[in-house]
Amino acid sequence: MGGFLVDGFGIFLILSSIKLLMALSFDLYHSTDFDVHRNWLSITNTLPIDKWYFENTSEWTLDYPPFFAYFEYLLSIPAAKIDPLLVQISRTPISTENVVLFQKITVIITDIAVLFGAALISKAMNLSYEKTIALFVLLLGNFGLLLVDHIHFQYNGLIIGISLMFLAALESGRLYLGAILFCVMLNLKHLFLYVAPFVGIYYLSISYPKSLFSVSAIKQSATQVAKLAFLVCTVFSISFYKFASKDQLTQLFSRLFPVSRGLTHSYWAGNIWALYNTADFVLSKLYKIEKPSSLTSGLVQVTDFNVLPNVTPLSCIILMMLSIVPMLISVWKRPESKKTEAYCICALASFIFGYHVHEKAILLSLLPLAVVAVRNPDDGLGKTFLILSSAGYSGLLPLIFTDFEQPMIILLFACSELFTLSLFEKQFKRCYLLEKLYIISALPVGCYVQVWSKVLHPELPFLSLIIQSCYSSVGVLYSFLVLNYSFFRKNHEKVE
Repeated sequence: MGGFLVDGFGIFLILSSIKLLMALSFDLYHSTDFDVHRNWLSITNTLPIDKWYFENTSEWTLDYPPFFAYFEYLLSIPAAKIDPLLVQISRTPISTENVVLFQKITVIITDIAVLFGAALISKAMNLSYEKTIALFVLLLGNFGLLLVDHIHFQYNGLIIGISLMFLAALESGRLYLGAILFCVMLNLKHLFLYVAPFVGIYYLSISYPKSLFSVSAIKQSATQVAKLAFLVCTVFSISFYKFASKDQLTQLFSRLFPVSRGLTHSYWAGNIWALYNTADFVLSKLYKIEKPSSLTSGLVQVTDFNVLPNVTPLSCIILMMLSIVPMLISVWKRPESKKTEAYCICALASFIFGYHVHEKAILLSLLPLAVVAVRNPDDGLGKTFLILSSAGYSGLLPLIFTDFEQPMIILLFACSELFTLSLFEKQFKRCYLLEKLYIISALPVGCYVQVWSKVLHPELPFLSLIIQSCYSSVGVLYSFLVLNYSFFRKNHEKVE
């Protein structure tokens, strides 16, 4: 692993230098997430810990779990010395050159978690040197992370890097380390609750006694469960002990799980609800319903459908759980088989059926899928990754909507697509004609949405977004079906 890690660190330095050059050379678009995280720096640095989740001077209130709040606190220590504006509580955004540059550099540095995650899972899966280097480039130079973290701005690289370490622990049989890492993931970003069904069933199956008639087997199982429970309770106690009072916990959870955000985000993520929204929109036109629809308002709010039934959060949970029941049954019966693939299925199901899903959430399944696609490209996984990356990465393009950045992000997207196609060239050649057409159409669809539509129909800005959402939805749903087929076909062959 030492040699691989050295080479990976070299790739990390090269790509980080390019990202730093972008940060220093261009006044690129940055989203409101810059001030979200700057405000969190100010909250954690300026206020006592018992006020963190109550502070509401800015609309960007702290709404991530405690470990991420502690992470922001650690960042705020050097931030306060570099520029006091970084830790100034303010109702209005503060976006000076120092503020933006500090935040961009911290994202570049924390990407090292991706390097260690990639190195650990490569070792756990016994990947060859060539596959390991390909994996480093796919993950460290990931177009989705570049767009979401380094231009739009978030710290997904840190969190997804830890998730790769968690999967590496599972793949290498280090169950207790895996339990600790998963609890850390949950306490950094509660979005990982979506993959908790897989993790829970996996650990239950591993811990279940091999024989209910053997006293030693039952004792061994009970000991393992006790150790796991101790580790879980310890991590959560470290995370929440400063917020242990009833008022603190009530306030914290009200921030983590806000209500009334609506089925879809302001821009529809490429999942089943984008197709559902589109169907309602089209049916409204066909039935000549004059009632204005809020689906295309671009606002975050609860919406009422004009024709189709409204969708509740409970409906989303039920659909998501039903979609992963076969996978969970398979994991229960054969927990040691295809763990990372099962994780990807669970993450992708939550993206497809989840309530108020952000388009950025596709990264939770795309990066782990890159790992298994590199390991076994001919198991249908290479083809699945080609389709899902085309769907997922193109679906992220509308996050950057300003004109200045369009040539750069289109070029980067084209380079990403070409690199992925070259890496999985054999798998692309084996694709069906419609699959090939879908993959190669990602770039022209992206060009239309980002550039051409502004010339062709500037008075209909949401039309291009609907087309992008539907394009991505088709690819995501198809990838989910193919991934499940690959998962169950191989598991069935092993049983036989």
